[in-house]
Amino acid sequence: MDKPYALSWPLSAFSIAALRRQIDRRIDRTTEIQLVEIEQPDPVRPVTAMITSGKIRCLRTESVAIAGKAWIADKFQLDAFMSSLPRKSLLCISEDGILLKLEAQSATGYKERLELTRFDSRSALPR
Repeated sequence: MDKPYALSWPLSAFSIAALRRQIDRRIDRTTEIQLVEIEQPDPVRPVTAMITSGKIRCLRTESVAIAGKAWIADKFQLDAFMSSLPRKSLLCISEDGILLKLEAQSATGYKERLELTRFDSRSALPR
């Protein structure tokens, strides 16, 4: 893999959030990325990895309130073909590298959402 990459399926919030450290975070800059999807197609091929290419663009840095805590977070637009998510998704990743929210809109307009609901701050986060 020669570009920043993340594990996209099964959905890995930690891997996707780690993209923040690997990409250009200047506003409106686009970075080419690669995503890895792991599938189990059949007993003969119990594990198959599919690598897809895409782009991620930093939209802005904003203050958000999620899981009862105020965060400073970068908002990104992810544009990649994945079987697990619609083509375009919005990611909200904290400056500590935590995926706070993922929103995806399908062609039919259905909005899918993954959001952090609880956060235990007793442990220090690695930087």
